[in-house]
Amino acid sequence: EFLEAPVGQRLLSFLVQQSRGVGGAAVDWLAYLDDRGSLKTSGGAIELVDDVTTLDADALLRERLYLLPLEVQRTLEAGALSDDSFEPQQLTTAWPRATPAALQHAYAARLLRIIGVRRWAFSSTRIHAAVLKCASADRPQMHLRLATALVEKGKIDPLSVDAVTVARHLVAARDGVRAAQIWKHAAESALTRRAHRDAIVALRGYAHAVAISPSSAESTRLRVEALSRAAAMAL
Repeated sequence: EFLEAPVGQRLLSFLVQQSRGVGGAAVDWLAYLDDRGSLKTSGGAIELVDDVTTLDADALLRERLYLLPLEVQRTLEAGALSDDSFEPQQLTTAWPRATPAALQHAYAARLLRIIGVRRWAFSSTRIHAAVLKCASADRPQMHLRLATALVEKGKIDPLSVDAVTVARHLVAARDGVRAAQIWKHAAESALTRRAHRDAIVALRGYAHAVAISPSSAESTRLRVEALSRAAAMAL
């Protein structure tokens, strides 16, 4: 849609300066300028109509994400929490209001790519990381929905679910009590297998989960004990 008319001289100069001749960067700038209402067709050419602050690549990406429609922002956030790649069903688990239109919008904006039948991934790890940094007030509930879905899946096929992933979702959802139970079981399992690295991770996870659970003298003792065991094993 940006190529329906010639590019005006002011816009062309701006794009060359900001993108340094990199085509993908120029397209990203065009998308950003269009979203913020800085482009206008005048005299048969697309022209830049206001002054725009210079942004580095990371700041430009943050601004682009901020200007996305809310439903697209939430859809991307749900995808970022699901996995490195995801299917629409995972999106609707985390964010029930996710729509195919929101996915197509993100795809058109070069934020997502299609990697298979009904499977999506972020166009780059940088985009994935930027989305994860833009946490909304809905994120704890997204984590809780994903954890609940994994628990239900585990009841049917226990080997298909990673307990550590469930625990991390629960911690992010501020459900320390249930997360602590899972981390404790993971630590005991790792110790039985003599997998010390896994045990250290699980003990530290358990300590954090206890820390966000209701506070008591007993919870403080358990947390200190878990951290001490993890530190001793790390030596």
